[in-house]
Amino acid sequence: METIYYTREANAVLSTLIEAGHEMELNMLLEKANVNFLIAPTVLFGLLRGREIVYRMENGVQYFRVNEDYHLPKPEAADYRPRDVEIYLCFRQAVKQYVREHYTVNDYAAILCITPKYLTSVVKRVSGQTALKLIEQETIDEIKSTLLHTQMTAKEISAQFHFPTLSFSVVSSNGLQA
Repeated sequence: METIYYTREANAVLSTLIEAGHEMELNMLLEKANVNFLIAPTVLFGLLRGREIVYRMENGVQYFRVNEDYHLPKPEAADYRPRDVEIYLCFRQAVKQYVREHYTVNDYAAILCITPKYLTSVVKRVSGQTALKLIEQETIDEIKSTLLHTQMTAKEISAQFHFPTLSFSVVSSNGLQA
């Protein structure tokens, strides 16, 4: 599976959709996010492939919104700063990129060049969930996707996700502690 890298433009599109809190027409979205129309297909394809956004077309007009399954910042929470959303989006990007490596909150904090305590507080403020919970959920989602879209055996998937034993991956994918 190909790793998805988010650019400044992709983060701007996500931030715009999160702040809007509703579906947006393509032209308005690109204008508000300040994304060049020529690179829009690449940016939007990456976000669609990563399941962060959802697309629909009606009467020839393209609409985009944030996927309900995406762990959204709470729109009513006014206690976070715009920088918090940027850190949160970078954290989500890093989790998607390194989901198979079993990184800890400390590892992701190091990647983002911030302290683990600060990362944890930002993620909790923005999403209402802990950083660890988001890491675990992304791992479970990736395992489910791999099971659905490949013919790999549980043993092969366990090896691909670098689980120490097959039983660890089965227990972990059920959301239980090993």
